[in-house]
Amino acid sequence: MKKPIIIVEKDNNLKLLYQTILKELKLKNPFLFFECANDALNYVSKTIEKPLLIISNNNLTRMKGLDLKRKLMKCPVLSQLAIPFILVDDKPSREIINQAHKLGIDGFFDRDTSYEDLKFNFQTILARYLEQPAAQNWNSSAQPEQVFQYQ
Repeated sequence: MKKPIIIVEKDNNLKLLYQTILKELKLKNPFLFFECANDALNYVSKTIEKPLLIISNNNLTRMKGLDLKRKLMKCPVLSQLAIPFILVDDKPSREIINQAHKLGIDGFFDRDTSYEDLKFNFQTILARYLEQPAAQNWNSSAQPEQVFQYQ
């Protein structure tokens, strides 16, 4: 069984968009959607299998994406899993970017981009964490560092 990709997103339109992109990429990993960070945290706390990564919107209702990362880091068992964490935000402030750096966020991308840019962001992020042969199938000429830059 392939490790699941956890996506925390409250916006139904974005969830559909993410599902479309992930299906186009023909991933063999299951992807699990959660509308709130607490549900994702509960799932990760109770599941046996370590997720491949967590992609979380920062602008969630009850618990922000950065707060989810903090809670994962504070729990000794979950912090040892070292689950890669990608933060998604629209027009992030300098303060959010600084907090993300301090928390050791593994990646960051702006969700307010074109469909092709969003797909490219997913390709690049997933290529970083999937096995190398799967990543090579995308034939992307861009380097991962282009997506992981803070602006």
